[in-house]
Amino acid sequence: MHEATFHHEQLMTVEAVVDRLRSVSHVAVLDDAAREAVLGEVRATLAAHPDTAGHDEIAIPYRVDAYWCEKA
Repeated sequence: MHEATFHHEQLMTVEAVVDRLRSVSHVAVLDDAAREAVLGEVRATLAAHPDTAGHDEIAIPYRVDAYWCEKA
């Protein structure tokens, strides 16, 4: 058994982050009003959070854990 972990960051604008979240299934299935409310909360959080407030781009971290076996 082998394993490896890979890290990556994707730089995105605030609106690109909002668009990304808009496509997530549990947001996409909401009615228009509920979906826009959620996305408004996302915008407000990004505007207020110390790690993202005032930034033109936000680094979205990704982590992949890979596991594989080899036949001996």
